[in-house]
Amino acid sequence: MPVKPTTLVLTMGAPGVGKTKATDRLLSLLKGNWSRVNKDTIADKYTPERETPKYHKVRPRVYAEFYGEIAKKLKKGNVIIENPHIELSDPKALEGFALMCKYIGIKLKIILFETTEEGLRKNLIRRGIEKKYKQKRDKWKLDNWESFKAKYVTPFQQDWLRKHPLVHFIRIPELQDYEDRGAWVERHNWKPALKHIRS
Repeated sequence: MPVKPTTLVLTMGAPGVGKTKATDRLLSLLKGNWSRVNKDTIADKYTPERETPKYHKVRPRVYAEFYGEIAKKLKKGNVIIENPHIELSDPKALEGFALMCKYIGIKLKIILFETTEEGLRKNLIRRGIEKKYKQKRDKWKLDNWESFKAKYVTPFQQDWLRKHPLVHFIRIPELQDYEDRGAWVERHNWKPALKHIRS
C-alpha cells in the first residue's frame, strides 16, 4: 500500500487578515497528524516589534529557528505554516518552491486570505487594543499605511496567484467587530478548503 506524502499547507495573506483564527479552525477540522508553525510566535520571543532596526538585527536568528521548527515537524507529520509568505507572490519563487517540495516528496497546498482595506486596518487596530504587545508589532503598519499596502497587500491581489492550481482563495468579509471574526470562522464553509488540502 503506497504511503501518503506529507502535506505542507502555507497560509498566505497580509498581517492581520485573519490567518491565525482560520488556522485554528482548519486544524480542528483536519484529520490525521497535523501541527502548526507560526513565525510570529518565534519572533515575539526576541522582540514584539517589526520593521525596526531591533527586529532586523535578530531576523536571521528568527528565520533560522523558524525553518528548523518546520523541518522538525515535517519529520513527524503534516504541517500548516502560518506566515504572510510574501516572497511566494512572485511566480518564479512560487514555482521554485513548489518544485523543491515535489522533489523531496512533500505535497504543497496554499490557502490565500484577503479582506477589504478598511477591514484590514480595523483588524490591526483592534488586535493592538486586545493584545497590547501587538501595538508595537503593528505600529509601523498603521503609521506607514501606503508603504505597508505596497509591501503586504498589493502583491496578494495578483490574478494569477488567486487562480494558481496550488492556491485556494478565501475572501474574508469586512467585519463590524473583532469578535465577529471568530463567529465568521465558525460559520464559514471550509469544505472547499479541506478538499483542496486533501486533493
